Parts: sequence; structure tokens; C-alpha cells
Amino acid sequence: MVTTRSSSKKRDESESCSEAKPHRERIVEVKHTAGAERDHHEGQALRQSTDILQAMHALLSPRAKDSTVCPSEIARKLHNDDVSRYPDWRVLMDSVRDEVWKAVEIDQVQVTQGGKVRDLEDKDNLKGPIRVRKGPEWQD
Repeated sequence: MVTTRSSSKKRDESESCSEAKPHRERIVEVKHTAGAERDHHEGQALRQSTDILQAMHALLSPRAKDSTVCPSEIARKLHNDDVSRYPDWRVLMDSVRDEVWKAVEIDQVQVTQGGKVRDLEDKDNLKGPIRVRKGPEWQD
């Protein structure tokens, strides 16, 4: 005699909804959650980018045309303005530099090193500290 076991099982009242959902529904739910998490991170990155640009603008606007700021001043301003969002200014430095170079691409700012303006082509070869000043397309 061959005994077979039914693969269908009735849902027990104590069983959670996720246990009772068919496999495909759980996959869709996971994909939706992953997409929402990705969107959340993209939203945070966009907000950080906006915050960096606003901080750079706030620091450079009141200064003379040839006055410069250090990129770390931008990061420290973000930290000082919102410690809960930016608890450590040092971790912002790569993002600040990236935003500075994006602004260089559109001539909004210029990067200097040793008093000389550096081009976007110099970016990967620069060693040492850089400074940021208003560019030809700067708007107060």
C-alpha cells in the first residue's frame, strides 16, 4: 500500500499572513520593499546633494569673487547645521568633493590648488588640499 500526503494545508488561525501568502505574492512584496528602500536611499542622496550645494552657496555668496573655501568647511557647515542628519562631517568629504566637481563642470565654481585654477581634467591627478571659489557662472 502506498500512502500519499496532500501538499495542501489549511491555514491555521494563528498563522501569520506572510506564511499563508503564495510564493509569487511574497516575491512581489520583497521586490516592492527593495524598490522602496532603493528609492529611499536615492531620496537621501538627492537631499544630501542639495544640502551640500546650499551649504557651498551659503559659504561662498558673502565672500569676494576670489575668496575661497576649503571643501571641509562645507562638510562642517552641514554637520553644524544638522548634527542629527550629519553626525560626522568627515564622512561627507567624498560627497562634497563630488558635488564641487559637478559644479566645476557647469562653471558655477572653480577649484584652485596652490593659487592656480585646476580643470576638470586635473581632478584625478590632484594631490593635496584644494580650495573652492566662485566660477564664471556663479549666481548670488
